[in-house]
Amino acid sequence: MDASLEFNKEIQFTNEDNNINNDGDLYFRKILISENTIPGLFISIMNKLGKPITENELYNHTLPRWNNLRKPDGSKYKDNMKKVIKSTLCCSGIFQLVDKENKLWFFKAEDATHYINRINDKFINKKNERKKKN
Repeated sequence: MDASLEFNKEIQFTNEDNNINNDGDLYFRKILISENTIPGLFISIMNKLGKPITENELYNHTLPRWNNLRKPDGSKYKDNMKKVIKSTLCCSGIFQLVDKENKLWFFKAEDATHYINRINDKFINKKNERKKKN
């Protein structure tokens, strides 16, 4: 494993969203919104553990929540869960294999922060659109 990687850093948000009340912890609200997606769930799990994790461990964390998870567009995941997990890790650009021998994955902090902010902004925009309609 690359000794220069630091795994216990929490994700830091670089922009404040004025559409969210400041009566709670912005960090945890953004994480909770994004946890409804596979990448957001993985970021949250890795962030809470503060260390890299295997695909199998991610599978075990994902299984109880699988039916409630959504793609960033709001639709349900339809593919095989293991295929979705592998695809998310390999193709999203958010995660990197940090230990090939033990097959351990971890998120790239800047990319993870960007993803969580983007999902949060999308959620707030939809919420504001609904308010305008009512």
